[in-house]
Amino acid sequence: MFISVLVLLPVSSLPKQKTADSQPSAIFPWPQAKLDELESELLEINGNSERLQRSHSELMELQLVLEKAGGFFDDAQHRASAAQFESGPPSPADSKLLHVGCMMQTAC
Repeated sequence: MFISVLVLLPVSSLPKQKTADSQPSAIFPWPQAKLDELESELLEINGNSERLQRSHSELMELQLVLEKAGGFFDDAQHRASAAQFESGPPSPADSKLLHVGCMMQTAC
């Protein structure tokens, strides 16, 4: 993923050039109000980009945590099923717990 960085320079730092009537003018002959508007838009875009990057990182971290937790619970369920199979028929209390666990999954 590429991150673009914008550098804002004040108008006073732009090189000047001489016009036909010997009056100095900026290379970009835009009015100061337009430059201020563009600068504020760029600052807003940069802020939005930073917030999006932060949100994306947080969502990726949450997805990883959920995947790890899902694997943990899947392993625990398989171990519990294997242990119960080895120990014989379930007691009524265990049967109810297994039934609730099966209801939470689609294929049971």
